[in-house]
Amino acid sequence: VSDTHKFVLFHFPKTAGTSMTEVLAPYLTPNLKIPTAKFMGWQPKHHYDRMQHQAITVCMERAENEHEVPTIPAGYFRASFVRNPYDLVVSAWWPPTISFEQFVIKEIATRKNVVTRVGPQFDFLSDDRGGILVDF
Repeated sequence: VSDTHKFVLFHFPKTAGTSMTEVLAPYLTPNLKIPTAKFMGWQPKHHYDRMQHQAITVCMERAENEHEVPTIPAGYFRASFVRNPYDLVVSAWWPPTISFEQFVIKEIATRKNVVTRVGPQFDFLSDDRGGILVDF
């Protein structure tokens, strides 16, 4: 969230969200209400607690209910990045010690991977009526 530049960036996993956060960090408003998670270094001050890879509707609801901040202030530009679903699966392939086929069967098909746990990109970016929640 950048209050000075009036934008919100929502981070879908494996879509360069960490890189975008790092580049945009000088313009972001540090989240002073959330304690810093020791294992994540510099990132937590730019994320709501445990919300980095959550759907936009979940982020907005938790921000409003738990932290008493508005869902998205009026006039803020809302952005997120998406990626070809096949590229997402290849990017999520870990550990490289198993074959890609094994990865797809064990991680993707069973929804154990971060990409599949989050669900489809459309669901991440839309409300329960199918309305897109971002401007870009």
